[in-house]
Amino acid sequence: MYSGIVGLMRISSPAGRKRVRLVLLSVGLAGGTLAGQRPYYAPDEVLRRIQGLIQDGQATEARAELSRALSAYPKEPVLYIFLGVLEAQQGHYREAESSFVKAVELAPPYAAAYLNLGRLY
Repeated sequence: MYSGIVGLMRISSPAGRKRVRLVLLSVGLAGGTLAGQRPYYAPDEVLRRIQGLIQDGQATEARAELSRALSAYPKEPVLYIFLGVLEAQQGHYREAESSFVKAVELAPPYAAAYLNLGRLY
């Protein structure tokens, strides 16, 4: 399973009023409570590819990859976190919130979803 802190992303609204630091991915999937209980993890290479696209600012490509991955792995919480980060980068804060909430619903013990949701507010 995919794990590791990748970094924080700083998001600013066009007016500069809202600055948000979002966790692109956090520790927790490989070891703790989620491991072994969830047969629907997206493969590591899929997550790394999407993460790289987001970090490189390739939003169109990242969105296309996320769409394909979510079709194949609709219960993967990390994909919803990535989608939330992408939405926040583009100033779509309500959509980002919805994605982070979906990640929380899918994996209540997964801290990255809560961190991003809290930072979004």
